[in-house]
Amino acid sequence: MAQDDSAEDQQLQLLILRHRELDKQADKLSSYRHLTPVEWTALKELKVMRLYAKEAIDRYKQSPPAQLESNIE
Repeated sequence: MAQDDSAEDQQLQLLILRHRELDKQADKLSSYRHLTPVEWTALKELKVMRLYAKEAIDRYKQSPPAQLESNIE
């Protein structure tokens, strides 16, 4: 069971890390005074991916371990 807890903690940490990386990238693009159409599209995509990552973190924290495996498949 301790191994399962460690794997779960590791997966949660990876989700959090992914969210932080997306947040930094979105913040960097948002700081530009003017965005090209390509940059604007990239920013929108980053924000959507960041939201998905946040939702995945929230689901992970709320789901019992047995449900997590069924959600992955």
